[in-house]
Amino acid sequence: MRRILVIVFLSALLSPSSLYSQAYPRQQQSNKNSPLEIVISGPGLIRLGQSLIFKVTLINRSPAPIAIAGYTPGSVGSTFSWTISDSSGRELRRPESKESICGNGPPLIDDKLFILQPGEKFEYRDAGDLSDTYVFTGKGNYRVTIRYQFAPPDSTRPLDKNDYQLHGDGAINPSKLDALRRTPPIDVVSNTWNMVLQ
Repeated sequence: MRRILVIVFLSALLSPSSLYSQAYPRQQQSNKNSPLEIVISGPGLIRLGQSLIFKVTLINRSPAPIAIAGYTPGSVGSTFSWTISDSSGRELRRPESKESICGNGPPLIDDKLFILQPGEKFEYRDAGDLSDTYVFTGKGNYRVTIRYQFAPPDSTRPLDKNDYQLHGDGAINPSKLDALRRTPPIDVVSNTWNMVLQ
């Protein structure tokens, strides 16, 4: 009986969920008290050269409306960042040409600012193809996550016209601006999607 208990304890200790919690402690912390949940899904079995298209769903889990900003490279405030890791939790290397480039982009316009009501879902459609974003190390198991960070403007200061389109074409609707100012900072990581490279 004691031998069975030891085996059960060891198998629980070495389970994938316990390995995940050890390999991704920062991701779990970033989700604490987040008003937003992200759920991703994609291919389970992949081959080199195959397109890697993922479905990304954002869900407002707070009791109040929140603003989310659609990603525009170099734009202010929001970032979507993918991570693909091997079975040991190490992030795969990115090709040099795919390294992220920092810079000032265009101001955020009305079409790229979305308001989610409590419980409302939003499918993010600009996630892109991940097949050439990382260098796969060979056949085996891989884990995929996406992280969303958004830093809304401080409600005590006026909006910067360099960051937000306030007048003219693409000007942000005043009701959206109000929700934007009420949105807390967001830093959330999606569920982990497992896939196997054959």
